[in-house]
Amino acid sequence: MAVDSGILAEDDIRALLQAALDLRCRVQRVELTDRAVWLKRHGTERTLVGAHCQRVLAAILPFAFLRPSPRLSAEDMVRRERAQIEAFRHSGFATPQIVCALGNMLVLSDMGESVAARLTQISGDAEACKALLSRCAHELGRVHAAGLCHGRPHPRDMFFAGERIGFLDFEEDPAAVMPLATAQARDIWLLALHIAPLGASAVEAAYSVWRSVAPAAAAEELRKMVQTMRPFLPVAQAIHRFATAKDVYRFATATHALLLLVTADFDPGLLP
Repeated sequence: MAVDSGILAEDDIRALLQAALDLRCRVQRVELTDRAVWLKRHGTERTLVGAHCQRVLAAILPFAFLRPSPRLSAEDMVRRERAQIEAFRHSGFATPQIVCALGNMLVLSDMGESVAARLTQISGDAEACKALLSRCAHELGRVHAAGLCHGRPHPRDMFFAGERIGFLDFEEDPAAVMPLATAQARDIWLLALHIAPLGASAVEAAYSVWRSVAPAAAAEELRKMVQTMRPFLPVAQAIHRFATAKDVYRFATATHALLLLVTADFDPGLLP
C-alpha cells in the first residue's frame, strides 16, 4: 500500500483492506477513525452501449472529438487518475486528496456534497439550477484557461469547495488522443448536454460565462465541432418529435443552442 498523505492508523488500514476484499462495488465509501474516504477500483468498469457506439463512430468518422481516451491496464488507469488529480491541484483547483493507492485501487478523501446532489435538492427552482450550472461552466472555463481539461464534466463529478466548484473522477484523458483545444471544446459541449433539460437559455448563460474565461482556441474548436454536428440536428429534432428520447433531446437542444451562440461570436452574418 502506497500512502501519499498522512499516516493511517492500524484500524484504518484494516478497514480499507476489508473493504478491498468486497468486490461487489466498484466505488464504495469507507468510514475511518476520523473521516470518510472513497475506495475506487479501476479495471472493473462495464462497457456501456454509449462508449461502444463512440468507438465505432470514431473508427468510421474522421472527427477528432469522437476519439475515446486510450484503453489502459487497471494500474495505468490509477496512475492516469493520480496524474490528473495532481495536475489540477497544482494549478489551484479543488480535488480529492489521494490517501493511498493499492494495486488497481485508489483511496480518495470524501469531498462532501456534489453538484448533482444539490441540483436534486433545488430541482423545483429552475433559476437556481441555471445559476449553479453557470458556476460550473465558469470554473470549467478556468480549468481550460489553465491548460487542462476534465474529459467528463458531469455535475456528479463536481463538488462544492467553499465558494468555488471542485472536480473529481478523472478517468478520461482526451488530450492524449486529440488536440487540447478540441478536448476543451468537447468538455463544454458535454456539460451543455447536462444543462439542456433546463432549456436553451440555460445553455446560453453557461456558454457566456465559460467564454469569458476560456481560451480563444477552445471556443474556435467548439465552433468547428458544432458545425460538424449541424447536419445531424434535423434528424435528432425529427426523432424527438415522434419519440420521447432524453438523450436525443439533450443533443438537439444543446448543440443547436451552441451552434447559434458560436455563430453569433464568429460568423454573425450567417445568423438567420
